[in-house]
This record gives sequence, structure tokens and C-alpha cells, in this order.
Amino acid sequence: MQHGTGGPEVLNLEDRPEPTRKAGEVLIRVEAIAVPFYETQLRAGLIPTGSEPAIFGHEAAGTVVEADDPAARRSSCPSPVAPMPNSSPRAGTRSCRR
Repeated sequence: MQHGTGGPEVLNLEDRPEPTRKAGEVLIRVEAIAVPFYETQLRAGLIPTGSEPAIFGHEAAGTVVEADDPAARRSSCPSPVAPMPNSSPRAGTRSCRR
């Protein structure tokens, strides 16, 4: 999470509560994230985040662990996924806050 703007020192690794999945959504166990150039610009304060603290990691990869659709869930063979938020990739978007 980002608290303030600046160099890497403004980033903190913090525990977050597990999100509650809503109907039509999937819950993903995130196994890896990338820090794209865009997020380094957010951290530096060159692009406003829209809210603080900001949560980075919209470029993620993981496994579906909960879903309405059995095809998406594939409980016997976990499905690797790379989510694509349905909004602009900003740290303040609803997709990235959860």
C-alpha cells in the first residue's frame, strides 16, 4: 500500500481482509503481481491516485478459488488467471481496492 508520494519507502506490505465475493464475481488467490511503469508514476506523485492509501497490483496473476460458474471454478483443477479490471488501471479504482 502507498502512504504518501515519493520513492519506494512510501510503500508498505500490509495484510488486508479477504474480500467478500459478490454474485457474478470470482475470488482469486493472487500469487504474483507486477509493478508497471504506470504505478511507479503514481507512487512518485506524477499521476494522482484518487485516494490514499492506494493499493497497487492491478497486473496480477493467480488462481480462481471461488466462483458462481462451475466452469470458472474448476475445483478439481485450479484455473490460473490474469484479471483484467473493467476500468482504467488506477490504484483508486474499485477493482484495485479489493
